[in-house]
Amino acid sequence: MQDTATAPDTRAGRLLDRLMTGLERFGNKLPHPFYLFTVLFLVLGVVSTVLAATGAGVTVPGTEERLEVKGLFSGAGISWLLENALVNFTGFPPLGTVLLMMMAVGVAERAGLLETAVRATIARAPVRVLPYVVAFVACQAHVMSDIAMLVIPPLAALAFRAAGRNPVAGLIGAFACVCAGYAAGFTVGALDALYVGITEKAAQVLPMGAEMATHLLVNYFFTASASLLLALVGGLLITKVLEPRLPQPTGDGSAPEGEEEHSGEVTPLQMRALLAAGAAVALYAAVVLTVWLMPGSPLRGEGGALVPSPC
Repeated sequence: MQDTATAPDTRAGRLLDRLMTGLERFGNKLPHPFYLFTVLFLVLGVVSTVLAATGAGVTVPGTEERLEVKGLFSGAGISWLLENALVNFTGFPPLGTVLLMMMAVGVAERAGLLETAVRATIARAPVRVLPYVVAFVACQAHVMSDIAMLVIPPLAALAFRAAGRNPVAGLIGAFACVCAGYAAGFTVGALDALYVGITEKAAQVLPMGAEMATHLLVNYFFTASASLLLALVGGLLITKVLEPRLPQPTGDGSAPEGEEEHSGEVTPLQMRALLAAGAAVALYAAVVLTVWLMPGSPLRGEGGALVPSPC
């Protein structure tokens, strides 16, 4: 059973409450993302059409080639939009990789591998660093796709309750970190394949950009670094902002009388399966590395770089 005690009311706490309340009200006034993208599309169409009518253009960096702005809401622009609506989807460079990654993640999720890995990570975290571990795991959540928003927050709540902390803080904090850090992470998933196409299109603006080699991990340094920063910020916000604003638990962390006790612990069978899966991944990586080191390896690209397609 858990009793609660009100968090201390200080001047700094009241100021923080007003600040957070203001941010919440501002966020609630934002329109649905669908309408945001619609407004952005309309603004882009109007601005491009006006610039095209005035003969505006831009010089490609590093060359003397000048590109004229094309109006999206002109006759030619509307015709291009309708003709390329399907091509923009089917011609997206990483489409095949994205579909393959989605199938792989779907198998791993339905088999219970991803949820077990999350349980094993959070359940063994020390009490003091638990918020930071939860934030870090949540920032790797995109590998689980959207199901992460339904899996990680309840597991974080169980871990917080077992550690004698407010489970609501774990639930809210984990959900917020999943949403904020969904595009980051050390893990590789379908989003990484999606980034490849965006990076490739952006690189084509630069001189010789069309010849630049891109691969699945071309954005890995940024996403991995971002997950560390977001985990630190998320853990700090959970500890210093979220938990002090919630009732502080004073019980033993057990479930209330009459309610079923749930545990976030990993069973021995699940742990053996998780270790076996990790061993299989390590074996695969060792085989790829061995083949890459062989003379004349088909995995060697220009300059000895690893060709990413087999991975």
